[in-house]
Amino acid sequence: MKVDTIIVGFGIAGLNYAEQLRRHKKSFIVIDPEEESASHLAAGIVNPTVLKRFNPVWKSKDFLEYSLPFYSELEANVQIQIIHPLPIYRILNNIQEQNDWGEAASRKSLEKYLNKQLISGDKYPELRSPFAFGEVMQSARVDTKRLLSNYIKKVIPHQFLTEKFDHKALIPGALIEYKDIKALQIVFCEGYHGIKNPYFKYLPLIGAKGEILIINCDQLTEEVIFKGPIFLSPMGDKTSVSY
Repeated sequence: MKVDTIIVGFGIAGLNYAEQLRRHKKSFIVIDPEEESASHLAAGIVNPTVLKRFNPVWKSKDFLEYSLPFYSELEANVQIQIIHPLPIYRILNNIQEQNDWGEAASRKSLEKYLNKQLISGDKYPELRSPFAFGEVMQSARVDTKRLLSNYIKKVIPHQFLTEKFDHKALIPGALIEYKDIKALQIVFCEGYHGIKNPYFKYLPLIGAKGEILIINCDQLTEEVIFKGPIFLSPMGDKTSVSY
């Protein structure tokens, strides 16, 4: 088999790379054991702001203008809903945070993302928010696990090898060889597993551990993502994930 590119690893980075190759009509093969990775477990929140200090995310305008239409197109390809437009309600803890929110929402860099009008805490009495909520607009949740599994099944079923990549079987050269595959290039999208890649062992990769807790609660709304000390995001069927 001869292809333009071998992609090793299939989280969000691998999917995005594969989709760009597909759109540009380049041939490729993906090699991944299809185990649960960080992308499978991610809450998938699209948030243009840093809510700790009320600042915009770096290049937030560019990212949003590209990412939301991009995920909508992917949704059409996999024929199942994977993007859920949802506001984020930041729990304000005191009068100072209310004032900081108002000041931030008036800045040109944030006026499209932060609602100047505070949301009364009485609207969602299941959460304690005596100083109201600040609303983030143009935010969403992407169901990354559903996206990854359905993309494999419906878009690249014949371009996906479910196996663990064997770095020892790779033969570099003018044409890269891996078992019975020959390719012009190989791209590693292994995430933290890159620490085991002998070709990049010089990189000072440091793992970052996160924790999530899935809960079931009939009282919680499914219309909002809440942000306090942690995020609380709806997953459907009265379940939420906190992290």
